[in-house]
Amino acid sequence: KDYKIAHRFTAHQGSVAFVSFSPDSQLFLSGGSDGALRLFDPQNGTAVRTFSVHSNSVTCGAWLPDNLHFVSGSVDKTMILMDINGHESHKWTDIPVHDLKISSDGSLLIVLPFEKHILIYDLNKLEEKEVKI
Repeated sequence: KDYKIAHRFTAHQGSVAFVSFSPDSQLFLSGGSDGALRLFDPQNGTAVRTFSVHSNSVTCGAWLPDNLHFVSGSVDKTMILMDINGHESHKWTDIPVHDLKISSDGSLLIVLPFEKHILIYDLNKLEEKEVKI
């Protein structure tokens, strides 16, 4: 079978570091070296919204199960919990982030900083637990 490109998204000014589908697959989030986060509609190929909340490359992002909130991480030493309209719920600082994931129930945020440990945050309480490797 020959698969065809449905859409080509070119909104970022630099390289794209990650993409992440919302849990319902109605949107996807991307981030890249331009420091921007972008929301896209994968069905019609349109850019929905751009967020300029990081001052350096955005390395990762993950959705909460409600399809409305996500967390982004950057080498600018910030992670931001925000909604699809751009309202920030929480901001962590002093953590240069390599990658992050959110548990399927939305209660835990696992963070891989550019260091030798893993951080786990309880999103219900916004508490940090450190896991040594």
